[in-house]
Amino acid sequence: PGPHVESGVPYVRQQDVVDGTVRTAALGRTTPEIAAKHHRSELRSGDVLLCTIRNLRVAIVPDGLNGANITQGMVRIRPSSEITGDYLARYLESPQAQSWMHERYIGLAMPRINVADARDIPVPVPPVAEQALIVDRLTTFLRAADGVIEKLDRIAALLDDSYQSLLHKLFASPVPGSALTRAL
Repeated sequence: PGPHVESGVPYVRQQDVVDGTVRTAALGRTTPEIAAKHHRSELRSGDVLLCTIRNLRVAIVPDGLNGANITQGMVRIRPSSEITGDYLARYLESPQAQSWMHERYIGLAMPRINVADARDIPVPVPPVAEQALIVDRLTTFLRAADGVIEKLDRIAALLDDSYQSLLHKLFASPVPGSALTRAL
């Protein structure tokens, strides 16, 4: 992409895709001339990005990144009228799609899938209304799961605090005449 150009064209790298989103605040920028040479990887809001090296992360291009670009190691997938970006992104994150892609990994130090394999990922395409229902149900389930995880994290923190408090009480003031006091 060349050196960073503050007012240049943004580009998305693999490390900018985190937890299903594009971290727009961290994007690098390149010159319009360099970006123009790579017009085939130009982004539009709603495009689906697939990181093809190592982790196979997925994100949907947010509003405001029209005209941005991607670097190597990513594939841009533009959903058609028959498939929604939300559904496609969720499917690409699924164990079925991830397994299919892992079976096609090449390389050892930096395992990846090639662009041709990314184009060939078999995607079940139900009617658009059913896609929306699947995404809505998945979103509801994931929200509930996030709530459970937050509660479990709070419980784990409380247990750790209790354990540390118990250890402190036990060792802060040993019983006079006990084996622990004599050993010290």
